[in-house]
Amino acid sequence: MAQLSIRNAEQICTRLKGSADPCDLRKAHDIEELVLRANRVWAGQVKVLGVAAGERGTLCIPVELEGLEGLVLDGQQPRRHTQWKGLIFVPPSYPHNMPSFRFFGEIPLASHVIHTQCLPDERDLPRQLLEFVRAVRTGEEGWTCYLAACDWTARLPYNFSLVLWLVSRVVVGARFRGEEGTATLNRFAFNLFQQLAEKGKLPLGCPLAFPGDGLAADLRSEESPGHDDIEWLDQHPSGAAP
Repeated sequence: MAQLSIRNAEQICTRLKGSADPCDLRKAHDIEELVLRANRVWAGQVKVLGVAAGERGTLCIPVELEGLEGLVLDGQQPRRHTQWKGLIFVPPSYPHNMPSFRFFGEIPLASHVIHTQCLPDERDLPRQLLEFVRAVRTGEEGWTCYLAACDWTARLPYNFSLVLWLVSRVVVGARFRGEEGTATLNRFAFNLFQQLAEKGKLPLGCPLAFPGDGLAADLRSEESPGHDDIEWLDQHPSGAAP
């Protein structure tokens, strides 16, 4: 994250709004919605640090999450942790393709987060999760499977706020079972969370408040002319991995 050239989100949104590409207009809308939510409903829990240009036309949105009760590995033992840093990676074709999310610094001990100390058995993984294993082999731990790619849609309210809400549920253990049986990116975390669930000790804390439609409605009234004429197509990406 330190190598990113982070700019003010408002500056990036102004540039995106000047584009003729419907994808850029949607990015601007959803960045503004995320910033508003972080400053209001999620104040004190989410900080949007700005927006940076990534590789191959991607955008990166660095965020800090405060007060989310999760676990990290301290040696071989889990311990509580509440402060997290991460990046939302926005593909050029967003919202047709879903964003990726990666934690930096302290990596949550969670069944849907790839961790170098707790690599999964590839024989247990469906095809779409193998990309996460390939990423961690290059040293890129922290990638998070917050949603199955086939469940993503280009339509609202599938946006950056929803991504963070889903990520927060992964951190606190509100979501630790996979869509395909017991498939997991972290078997140690899965077994631990299963035991905690059986004892009634999950979730570890509260996830972020569910992102409702209020702020989205406020933004729609301020959108540039012609935005409502955009036809959004539901196209499922081939996979949720980075």
